[in-house]
Amino acid sequence: MLTEELSNPASTISLSSENISNRQRAKMNKHANRQATPALKHFNDNSSSFQMKQGFFSTLTVPFILQLAFMVFVASFVMHVQVATRFLSVSPPIYWYASHLMESSAGFKLGYIIWTVFLSYVFFGSLLFSNFYPFT
Repeated sequence: MLTEELSNPASTISLSSENISNRQRAKMNKHANRQATPALKHFNDNSSSFQMKQGFFSTLTVPFILQLAFMVFVASFVMHVQVATRFLSVSPPIYWYASHLMESSAGFKLGYIIWTVFLSYVFFGSLLFSNFYPFT
């Protein structure tokens, strides 16, 4: 078989050109897969086409927002203010919303204020807690 390929150079050229085109296709597919994220992939069915939103308003954030709503409900009726602030400060949607505001040009100032409050809470809370003072 090897002697047949060597005796017929046209077959080796066609095989190598096929191999190059397969390599190019594989590179293009790899590059396209790298750029596509799960939130941006299209679902194409014969009857419908739909695209998921990206960012804070994505449907992937719904469970986290429902969890935050439940936590706020429980904290409102059962917890003291100091415990509730610690309890609610670990919820990701609060920080996602502040980041969303920082990205938008209209809410940049409000997002900056929210992040300043978050960082000052961490700084002053750590400082006061280590000196045995209440910080909430």
